[in-house]
Amino acid sequence: MIDSLSKGNPEQSACLQRWAYPVIKYSGGQVRTCCRTFPNEVISDEMLLELGINAFINSPELQQRRLEMLSGIRHPSCKSCWKLEVTGVKSFRSKVEDFTRYIHEREGGPNDFSEIVRNKEKYLMSTKPQMLEIQIDNICDLKCIYCNEEYSSRWESENKMDAGYTPSAHTMTKDSSPLFKKTFWSWFQSISSDLKCLNLIGGEPTLSPKFYEILDKLLSDEIQCSPHLVISIVSNFNSNESRFNKFTSYLSRLSKKYTLSIDASCEALSKRGEFIRQGLDWEIFQKNVNSMVDVMRSIPSENRNHNFGIQVTNNILSVSSINDFLNWVHSIVELKKHPIHLRQNIVSYPDYLSPIILTSHFSNYYFDTAKLIRHKADQAIDYGHISNWLSFADFLDSIGKSILTQQPNKNSQKRFLDFVQKSELKRGINFIEIYPEYSDFIDYCKRL
Repeated sequence: MIDSLSKGNPEQSACLQRWAYPVIKYSGGQVRTCCRTFPNEVISDEMLLELGINAFINSPELQQRRLEMLSGIRHPSCKSCWKLEVTGVKSFRSKVEDFTRYIHEREGGPNDFSEIVRNKEKYLMSTKPQMLEIQIDNICDLKCIYCNEEYSSRWESENKMDAGYTPSAHTMTKDSSPLFKKTFWSWFQSISSDLKCLNLIGGEPTLSPKFYEILDKLLSDEIQCSPHLVISIVSNFNSNESRFNKFTSYLSRLSKKYTLSIDASCEALSKRGEFIRQGLDWEIFQKNVNSMVDVMRSIPSENRNHNFGIQVTNNILSVSSINDFLNWVHSIVELKKHPIHLRQNIVSYPDYLSPIILTSHFSNYYFDTAKLIRHKADQAIDYGHISNWLSFADFLDSIGKSILTQQPNKNSQKRFLDFVQKSELKRGINFIEIYPEYSDFIDYCKRL
């Protein structure tokens, strides 16, 4: 079963993200490896005094998870990827050859997976992670349907109004200790020369004073990183003009020291985007997207491949209008003659908001959109975006195939109906007026 430990072939369990991709909660002092795992491990001051910088990515618990992977054990903390693989959707787990290359090149191991497995106890430490993600805090002005209080202070505020509310252990309601911050930056400096990418996420980063504290730190002389380090920032692009201008003013300075990768997160147009991302102002979003393309065009490259993209989180309510959304993105590419990349993402939790639970005819939305992307790729001028878009088309195909071939979870479908009915009451809307093409699916869920 996916939800319990299962033992098998190490090729089916190994993933370099356990070594290569730490996620640090800057407020609250917590860590996990990979953005799709759970739960977080709290880094206490006692742990820092005992382990020093190893507390961040080489704790006994994290080493145990790596040992399990190399023993063919699928730990439930990685069930997000196990679920995707069962349904036929490409997961975020690395290929065996990529894992082997990572251990060989970064941890001094053999260039042979079977030999790594035979001597697995030698390779449980991570000394040169290639990607670090800092979740700054949960301050956010949106309440996306698939989000939670760990990433959104608006969700946290609403949940607190519910009777019997119990705070999540992962909600960052307090700041991390001075010792945590001091040790974190010491650890960061020890890995910075080998780091390929630093992700900065929220909440909504541009609302957080800590975001700018971190940017100031990265711009200071005390932090020396690889000249090839990519700074990746994900924002909801719901900022007013003043906040957006402050953000972009930092980008011009950062671009002289680092390569920039800036993502706007959205997956649907207009009212649909505003329904999925409660609090979003679509007019502000599209204005900021257009402005960001202009900003990225104006930044001198200086041999750096700065890029801008859209984080497209495929969810149950983005399926039927995905083509319209991507047409809008492509219209900006053609207007500005500048690439916008598409980032692959899919909701797997909560499961009732995953596109995988839809009935089979919804697969055609993905298949048709993938075809149209490929058709446009044959005709469009390549501004440096086409290979990325073709990869995204493959991703959409894999989701469509999963919808077509998988037996949907009826309990998840019932919970989706409950979600819709509660949303109508809370928000005073008629769901079918916004999503008329879901009427048959709603009726189907009512009959379950």
